[in-house]
Formats: sequence, C-alpha cells, structure tokens
Amino acid sequence: AFGLAESLAVLVAARFVQGLGGAASWTGALGWLVAAGPPERRGELIGTAFGAAVAGSLLGPVLGAIADGTTPELAFGAVAALAVGLTAATLATPKPVTAAGASGGFRLALRQRPVLAGMAMIVLVGLFFGVLEVLVPLRLDELGGGTVLIAGTFLAGAGLQALASPVAGRHVDRRGPLPIVRAALLAAVALALVVPALGAVAPLVVLAVAAGPLVGMLWVPGMTALSDGADTVGLDQAFAFALVNLTWAGAQTAGAGGGGALADSAGDWASYGAVAALMALALAVTLRARGEPEPARTAST
Repeated sequence: AFGLAESLAVLVAARFVQGLGGAASWTGALGWLVAAGPPERRGELIGTAFGAAVAGSLLGPVLGAIADGTTPELAFGAVAALAVGLTAATLATPKPVTAAGASGGFRLALRQRPVLAGMAMIVLVGLFFGVLEVLVPLRLDELGGGTVLIAGTFLAGAGLQALASPVAGRHVDRRGPLPIVRAALLAAVALALVVPALGAVAPLVVLAVAAGPLVGMLWVPGMTALSDGADTVGLDQAFAFALVNLTWAGAQTAGAGGGGALADSAGDWASYGAVAALMALALAVTLRARGEPEPARTAST
C-alpha cells in the first residue's frame, strides 16, 4: 500500500494498519522469545531484542532514502517480500509449549511488585524521552543547529542505546536490576538539570546523545521485571509485553504533549524540573531498597 498508494487517504489508512501490525509483532515476538529462551538469560534476551528494535528503527530513514532514490514501489515492495518470507518462517516454526495451568489474569498481575516496578520504570523512561525529544530539537534550532544535526544527534543516541541494551540485560541477569536502575535514574536527574542550562550546540548534542544509552537502560530492567512478575502469576508473556506497549505509549504521549505545553507556558526549566523531580523521587525509593531476590524464573518449555 505504501508503495502503490496515490492518495493521502490510502497512505494514512496504511499507516494505521501498519501501527496495528507493529504492535502485534512486537508483543508477539517478545512473548515468544521469552517463552522459548532460558529463564536465566531473560534480561540478556530482552536487551538484545530491544537493541535490535532500536537498530531496526534507524533503518526507517534509510528505507525512505532508497525509495526516493529508486521508486517507492521497489523499496516498499522489497519490504513486503521480506514480510512474506518472515511470515512463512513463523508458520513453519513450532511455538513454545507453555506450562499447563498458566492462566493468570491482569488483575492478579497488577498486584505483583515486579509488575508495578516494571511499569513504573517504563513510565519514567517514556516521560523523560517524551520531554527530551520535543525540547532538544527546538533548542538546537534556536542555537543554529540544522535539521541534519538534529537528526544525527538522535540517530547517534539511538545507535548507542541499541549497543548498550544487551549489555544492560546481561548485567540484570547477573547482578539484579537495582544497579542499572539507580545508574539510569541518577543520569536522568543530572541530564534534566544540566540540559536546560546549556547555551551552546556542542555540549547539548553530546548530552542528548548520551541520554540514549544512559537513561535508555531503564527499558531493559523494566521489561524484565514485568516479565518476571507475569511468571509469578502464570500470565502469558504476550500480555506482559502488551502492558509494556500500553504503558510506554501513554507515558511518551504525556511527556511529549505535557512537557511541550508546560515549557510553552512556563519555560523549559519547568518541564525539565518536573522530570528531574520524578526521577529523583524514584531514585530515593530504589536507594531504600535492599536488593531483594527476584522472583524465581522457571522454564516454561
């Protein structure tokens, strides 16, 4: 549809359907991956999958450039062929055999501390990047940075985040989530306090790039905690990652919309200050935690 559409209405409809497909593939793939993989490597698997997702998102502009340099029919037709091939491979691959009696529900899952903690981490990272991705481009534009520099800044940050995610996952598996969570929250507080004070392009670009791997580390322990909590009540892993989607989407939207509106009415300091306060509060909570053992990860195959 993207390659052959000749009207705006068809493109908008195709984008809507693609969003549904993206949500389904993301949720299903992560649930499948966790169910099939060894429980003791869950953090590493989630980190690697998340890194792959970030890396894949970086190819979006590349695909657009290919479509512009060749034809939309050729570029998007190749993507359609790849999707057909992946569908065939999926249908030919046996699904994991889940444990008998795994029938826990959302209400029970939402009473589990790992699930609530995981959702909180995803909310925080969504709010942070929602604010950052609105205000940093505007500030760079004010300081004379062009569109290429702005795009390159976020491209570099996402690339480093993709590389850091598997490392964070292995750290979560070996030492638990608290060290990674504390480091990410501390970095978020520092960045939220320093970024609005910068008046030059170079340091702002450096810190915006650093935010990707430093604060983006919250994704991995957040998703891992949600997955662990789902295991404790027998909730299918696909539902756990559906919660990830819902939590992140709401937080990202609130951060972008609310942060932009607050900055427009009270200045950038107000938005960044609100984010810093939330991150500092979360950091204080984690500093009081004593690193209680994680829920036992039992194989589901």
